[in-house]
Amino acid sequence: KMQPEEIKNFVLRLASLDDNLAGVILTVLNDEPIEASHPDREAPLANGSSFTEVDQEAVERDIRRIRGLVSNSIRETVGNTDYLTPKKTEELTEFFNHLVKRFQDGYKSGEMPIELTVPLLLMLYQNQIQLLPKVVGRRDTFEDGCNGVLSALEEVIGNGNSLSANKKNRLMQQVIKLFKKNIFQGFPQERYDLFYATLPLVTEETAPKMLTVSNKLKKQASILDMIYLESNQIILKLRIALILGHKDEAQQIIDDNITNDNVRLEYVSILEAQKKYAKAEELIQDALTNNVGDRRMWRFQLGQIYELTNQINKLKQLLKDDLMSGNIQVYKEYKDLLVKNNEWKHEYPQLLTELEDNLGRYDYCEILLQEKEYTKLIDQLKKYNSMVMIRKYAPEIYQSAKIPVTDLYLKSVVIPQSNKKTVTGPAQLASDISKFLNFSGDLKTTKKWVHQLRARLGDNEKFRDAFDKMDDSISRYSPHSGRSLSD
Repeated sequence: KMQPEEIKNFVLRLASLDDNLAGVILTVLNDEPIEASHPDREAPLANGSSFTEVDQEAVERDIRRIRGLVSNSIRETVGNTDYLTPKKTEELTEFFNHLVKRFQDGYKSGEMPIELTVPLLLMLYQNQIQLLPKVVGRRDTFEDGCNGVLSALEEVIGNGNSLSANKKNRLMQQVIKLFKKNIFQGFPQERYDLFYATLPLVTEETAPKMLTVSNKLKKQASILDMIYLESNQIILKLRIALILGHKDEAQQIIDDNITNDNVRLEYVSILEAQKKYAKAEELIQDALTNNVGDRRMWRFQLGQIYELTNQINKLKQLLKDDLMSGNIQVYKEYKDLLVKNNEWKHEYPQLLTELEDNLGRYDYCEILLQEKEYTKLIDQLKKYNSMVMIRKYAPEIYQSAKIPVTDLYLKSVVIPQSNKKTVTGPAQLASDISKFLNFSGDLKTTKKWVHQLRARLGDNEKFRDAFDKMDDSISRYSPHSGRSLSD
């Protein structure tokens, strides 16, 4: 069984990561009491077993003792830090993830009652949000850890059917207390995600309290928070109504706010869950027709419905339209669909022609690169004769087309750059020569180019530094050392 002393050791390990971090995580055990049910009463677990619920006063004594131990141990070296390095962020994320797993395992095995597990997970989430403003590197990793805590809450709570109304009320009261905290300023979505993750705990008694604290946020919301606030307040009200079985009220909320694209999206998700795909498609088509919200988002949702309902022809046309409009992110999905339906070989030649006619030059070249159509890609580089394009794609295709890339790089990059009269022209020329040697490894050709350039420009004072850089690049280059010219 997970003892308070063990929890304390976890917290002390977090503090030991960095002396200056101690002050930031000092609140790792917040000052909200952990409430438990009556002692010695058996309660069912998700796995079908049962545990004897912990004594209310005993738990509170342990928490107070742990809080005192943690405070005394950390305050001796309390400091503060304005930011967390990527390394510390990774260590913290690993630590939080480890704690989450311990709490989940403790609950599943029956060692920890839900009255203890939920508050501990809330404690972790609170401290993650407090640290979030200080995360400057590996932020995505840290945010994934925050979402991991919410997922753990969802798993522990389940559908809430096995919990009594009194137990739900006590647990939700602790959720509400955390929801109200100012630590969520600037993190409005993270605030509401807390409510969404714990919604199975809502009852007729706590629902009004949740809506009240949500509505009060209007008075203290920043401009950033206001962007999320209105939609989340409506969606929270809608989800509460659905959980409590107030179907008519839920439908009225939807009807009154259907012009809000987030509410519309929520309704589409509800319809999809109910397998009312025709109605969901109708709502999306209406949004597209009336330009409500993000068209790309609605088209993505429409594609999901077509896939769920096996409307292959509609899905194919939708993806192709998106692709031709410049959304090349759907190219692989479109290709996979054609391959799956044995249409790829037949469609591919005509598709390339259409893509060339409809896409911008860079988007089309990205498709050619994906398909290893190097000859066609070189044709595009010759067609536009753009130094920027050649600099971008030459390193990508050199190994598959050495001679044409070398000729093109000389004629369309090196020679034109050497003729430029700009102040930065010589430095760019030196960079182009170094870059070619770096991606080609062709020392012989590079030396030849430099020799020809020096014969023509060697007496020009403006190119003295440029030639020094070229010579330095050649002298430092070793094809067997693994060093690049930029080292």
